[in-house]
Amino acid sequence: MEGNKDTKPLRVYYEKRWPESVSQIVQKYCLMKYKAFRQPTKEEIDEHRIIITTLRSSKLVSRLASKGIFTHIMLDEAAQVLETELLIPLSLAGPGTKVVLAGDPMQIGPEVYSKLGRKENFNVSMLERLDLTYAFNTQYKVKLCQNYRTTSAIIDFMSELFYDCQLEATENPPPHPDVHALAFYVARGEDASLEIMNDGYYNVAEVKEIVERVEELKRTWPERHWGRYDQSKICVIAPYRAQILYLRSELKERGFSKVNVERVNNVQGKYMYASYRENVWDYSGVSDVSLLSGYPSLI
Repeated sequence: MEGNKDTKPLRVYYEKRWPESVSQIVQKYCLMKYKAFRQPTKEEIDEHRIIITTLRSSKLVSRLASKGIFTHIMLDEAAQVLETELLIPLSLAGPGTKVVLAGDPMQIGPEVYSKLGRKENFNVSMLERLDLTYAFNTQYKVKLCQNYRTTSAIIDFMSELFYDCQLEATENPPPHPDVHALAFYVARGEDASLEIMNDGYYNVAEVKEIVERVEELKRTWPERHWGRYDQSKICVIAPYRAQILYLRSELKERGFSKVNVERVNNVQGKYMYASYRENVWDYSGVSDVSLLSGYPSLI
């Protein structure tokens, strides 16, 4: 790509994004002015055959580009966004444009809190709607059922529970030799509201349990299978900001500041050796928490 000027991509960022948050390699393909990102001009859009942007930042392109200018429009992780958001880049499609929606409709979808909105299926992504519209064997629908990043114990469980036994673990990376690949731990505690910060809920017992499990993993890290110990390859997923802040504080105090602690929306597509998922709520509140409903991305 570097030797072919015509295929050099243009990466468009929102002008107020911090350049420090973007790698130096990616910045080579960005438009910069006074060490800050800038918006493209119509001429710069016309000069590039490949333009990469986030869904919301695509409006910076749609304002300038002519309809039908692109031969292909590819929308990644299309199951995570509202259908109305997809209309921003799709507004550039012409009669000859090929559109590809990539994603997993079984992953967590767009967040819609309005009861009326959910009643009108506003929380159903375009990818999920089209997946239900077209039959399995149609030419417009392609299912990729082979997974090469996750051990078979996890894939088999997910496949049976969510995917009608269609998923298959092909590479089957080596699991931890002493800890089962899929394990459930019980933390006997109660959820507590953090009303002062207005950041949801936290569960002290679960935080203590997670810290102990991370410490245990460090002691038993299988270098033979996973290479040198690396905190950044450990992930903790929690549904509420209050729990995330509590976890980060406790892990940092124990020397685990590089462990990833995020909501599920921020970790999809990332590769980790170990992932811990928290519920925060105790069993009495599970029926009222939509985050615990049947999405495989939460396992």
